[in-house]
Amino acid sequence: MSLELRRDLIFDVGMNDGRDTEYYLHRGFRVVAVEANPVLCQAAARNFSTAVKDGRLIIEGVAIGRDRGELPFYISSHDIWSSFDRACATKQGSTCTTIQVSCVRMADLFLKHGVPHYLKIDIEGADTHCLADLDGSCLPDYISFEDGPETEEDLKRLYPLGYRRFKLINQSGLAFRSDFEPEPLSKRLYRRLRRKSRNVFHGRWYNDWNFQIGSSGPFGEETDGRWASIEDFLKLRHRWRELQSQHDGEFWYDVHAAK
Repeated sequence: MSLELRRDLIFDVGMNDGRDTEYYLHRGFRVVAVEANPVLCQAAARNFSTAVKDGRLIIEGVAIGRDRGELPFYISSHDIWSSFDRACATKQGSTCTTIQVSCVRMADLFLKHGVPHYLKIDIEGADTHCLADLDGSCLPDYISFEDGPETEEDLKRLYPLGYRRFKLINQSGLAFRSDFEPEPLSKRLYRRLRRKSRNVFHGRWYNDWNFQIGSSGPFGEETDGRWASIEDFLKLRHRWRELQSQHDGEFWYDVHAAK
């Protein structure tokens, strides 16, 4: 059974503090925001009460996982690292508390709300669980997820489904830049300077919106740079990983895929 593609709808999977949801609402989209942390869900319900009342925002207080049911979830003292993986929730000295959360499959939410125009995924080590449910009946126009150890397997899953255009978007700088060339010395020096200046720069302007650090940024055709084939993308990703490991770099990238 083919599900309906709703081009006025975005799924924000890993809503966190709602900074991405706020942008999508600003752009006029309806949003299904998925967040396992009940405290963040309650805060979003207050902050976006008008959008919730108007039906433009639905907050799903669940987690996406491999299996359905009640599962332990680790709430990190650094919110964005909350995860099913305790090691992720406690990295860099963070502490965590354990709660039980309702876990659903991505397919359950597609059946409930329809297939979104854009599927943004950022759920700290579990992004691949969302992608595993995609098939020919439920394909968003655009997808983004955080680069990680399973990225190559994720791309092998997406390619046969018709996703043939890819971008690697730098999430750690002052601009959501698509990187296609090895980093020159001047840029490495700039990156080091930028790190020291982060207390000065609190956001990134794009058209009429100031993206706070930690935001996912623009999506779809509004992302920076050209789309690459899967072959070029994998070569690019390999070069960047090598380069950043040589220079103690910070590799924080999102993968964007388009049909």
